[in-house]
Amino acid sequence: MSKTMMKLVVAMLVGALLATACAPAATPVPTAAVPPTSAPAQPTTLPTAAPTAVKEPIRIGISGIFSGSESIQGQETKQAATMAEEDINAAGGILGRPLEIYYADNACDPAQGATSVDELIDVDKVAAIIGDFCSGVTLTTMPIIQSAGIVQLEVNGTDKSISAQSGVGGNIWQFRLNLDDGLMAQYFSKTIAQEVKSIVIVTSNDDYGHSAAQAFTTDLTQDGVKILSTEYYTYGQADYRPMITKIQAENPGGLLNVADFPDAAILATQMKEMGVTNLKIYGRGTVVTKDFEDLVKDPTIWDGAKEVNRWAPQGSDLEKRYQAMWGVPIDIPAVLPYYAIFVLAQAITNAGTDNRAAIREALTKLHMNIPDLGPVSFDDHNQAHTDMFITQLQNGKVVTLQRIPTSQ
Repeated sequence: MSKTMMKLVVAMLVGALLATACAPAATPVPTAAVPPTSAPAQPTTLPTAAPTAVKEPIRIGISGIFSGSESIQGQETKQAATMAEEDINAAGGILGRPLEIYYADNACDPAQGATSVDELIDVDKVAAIIGDFCSGVTLTTMPIIQSAGIVQLEVNGTDKSISAQSGVGGNIWQFRLNLDDGLMAQYFSKTIAQEVKSIVIVTSNDDYGHSAAQAFTTDLTQDGVKILSTEYYTYGQADYRPMITKIQAENPGGLLNVADFPDAAILATQMKEMGVTNLKIYGRGTVVTKDFEDLVKDPTIWDGAKEVNRWAPQGSDLEKRYQAMWGVPIDIPAVLPYYAIFVLAQAITNAGTDNRAAIREALTKLHMNIPDLGPVSFDDHNQAHTDMFITQLQNGKVVTLQRIPTSQ
């Protein structure tokens, strides 16, 4: 396909995506004056051409994980955001103005996250923020965005308390595109209960991990699964062997790993090294993903593992273009940020301005349909109810077992 044809296809795709929004129409942009049918007489001395006015860009900030043990996720986020920026600008920008993405590193650390959000607000002067990809960072930065009066759209943090503290009766500036652990635990626990009667939960020792463990403990117990223990790890932990020895002695039917793929890969590899291969494995995070498979480099490790998540591979145009541009398959840390940029672009278009308060108001009225995710609109607590996916590792490949609507 020629470059010209590729640009045309991208422009059509962007237009189709934004056209799915059912919110009030954007303020029309004035069209250029129609040239006269006959040219006026030329002056003897030609005037110097006036310089073309440079349109002020619309700025969106991303507070992401660009350093530390989870920084591979930040790399994927930046790659996807680059694509979205190019796609939108190739289609004419937002309100006829170019889009610019600004990045700030929060390293999945609450203190650094506060600094990164301050930088985006005060230095980069962005109109809205996507972040912070870690529940603990998002909870820390929520008072900052409330004080500044700027939207922050979460795309990865799943702690239930984010939505509980947002929208009506709480922080009206915090929104979330991705599903939370409460909803995912409610559905996935029933799947687990059909297969095992006892389980050990291994989760991160932070807000995200504690919230997920609590949600799954409640729902699994209600569904008749006995929780033998809950084990906590720290990001980047190198040695899980003492934990694995304890789990082996408890002899559970299954293991639920609430983790992202860098840490899950270390745990899974060491379990195989120690001969612990007889457990049914369940994930909540980015366990059943191509990223996980790329790290373990052995399709027999955790083969058959199942996971509940916010997206699954579907052979979409985005997946094909990401593979062509970056040479690797797209995964969850890239998909949600990509579409979040379009969500904010549509809100700005509907508002007819990049005024921060107007963007917030437009988001509360937004209705979009994104084929990869499902319907996108925000409830009274500024939580979107996109589709949920249950996936499984089968011989090194991610297979979607079920797609569940959650918007009813």
